[in-house]
Amino acid sequence: MMKKQFVKIVYFVLFAFVLVACQGNKTTETIPLGEVEDNIYQNKELGVTLELLPKWVTLSQEQNKQLLENYQKENISANKMQILLSTMQHPMGIEKFNPNILLIAEIISENQKVHTPIDYLKLTLKELKSKFPNSVKSSDITAYKIGNITTKSMELVFQEGVLKQRYYAFKIENMMLSFIVSFQTNEELEIIDNTLQTLHVEK
Repeated sequence: MMKKQFVKIVYFVLFAFVLVACQGNKTTETIPLGEVEDNIYQNKELGVTLELLPKWVTLSQEQNKQLLENYQKENISANKMQILLSTMQHPMGIEKFNPNILLIAEIISENQKVHTPIDYLKLTLKELKSKFPNSVKSSDITAYKIGNITTKSMELVFQEGVLKQRYYAFKIENMMLSFIVSFQTNEELEIIDNTLQTLHVEK
């Protein structure tokens, strides 16, 4: 039950990002995935570090790959978009809402219309509202600092508050990175925000 719910949440997220990834040419570049060790996510190639909560459950890179493959379209280069991190408050299988954090990276092609985090979020929102016209409400896109960087952020409410998400987008070289967090209550959001505030990006 809970596994299905988590996959459904991932579907809402990846649907829009897969459509974004369809734009532009395919690429032969690869996205470094990073690794988790001692409750710390580290991506040395991208210069990204995040401290994870010890009691949260973090999926392996193989599990992340399987999630992404479930929703990728055939015309997307296999390495153009990747899930770098999936971590959740409870183990899969528990029958209650499971707050979670995803970190997604996508290579931005030169001929895409998406050049900034604002462009990226606007296109993501457009695709979601197109697919789910009566299920998505959104806030304005604003600047929001997590850790040592300033991101562009928006909040989405799905199905009259059954699911809430916040998106935090930022760019590293030719890659767009986005934290997508899912929650229901302010208490859950506070726990998530405290985790995101440990983010460090080498500039």
